[in-house]
Amino acid sequence: MYFLFHSFRDERSGQLRGFSIDLVNAVCQEADKYREIIWDFYENCWDSETGMAAHGGQGLLGRWYDGCTGINWRDLTNLTVGFLDGWLTDDTCLSMYYDITGFSRSNARHYQTLEALTRAIASGEVDCGFMFYIEPLKTDLQVLTAGGLEDKCSKSSSSIMTRPDNKLTLWWNEAFQRIRDNGVYQKVCDDVKINHVKYRKGHAPPPRPE
Repeated sequence: MYFLFHSFRDERSGQLRGFSIDLVNAVCQEADKYREIIWDFYENCWDSETGMAAHGGQGLLGRWYDGCTGINWRDLTNLTVGFLDGWLTDDTCLSMYYDITGFSRSNARHYQTLEALTRAIASGEVDCGFMFYIEPLKTDLQVLTAGGLEDKCSKSSSSIMTRPDNKLTLWWNEAFQRIRDNGVYQKVCDDVKINHVKYRKGHAPPPRPE
């Protein structure tokens, strides 16, 4: 078993690493564009607060950067539900799951970090949490959703989020399509399990693709 990191700070080098970083580098190299990748709080890219519609954060709308990467059980009556600020899995998204009934936004609680949300669930501060499945949580929390639960929180999968007036939109999609066509994107995907995956004991990483 393994879990991958879309983006993280390497503890040894201090550098940003992960699939999202590799993808940005590959697309920008294909488009011959300068890039500067920074690490910031989730809510500065995508902000979600209790009872309010999720929206672009102050960092994105304030032009601190051009775009943000990575931007994707049955009856909850009288139960409090925890959410992570800055994630697509907010209370608006939960309302899209019509087979999950009884949820009231008055019972929503938002937390700044995964650790804070985990502690809130473990201590009983909230009855459950709603978020994208994160492998490390399996050791500390009980996963209630059935396997293969449809993702209704994002249109497709992880994307680059930017402002409508940003020039990034003029070249990103074309460059991304080119690296899909020439095999670079496939190599980035193949290298994920080699470069950015943490394996549990007893599970060896797969061989590097030829």
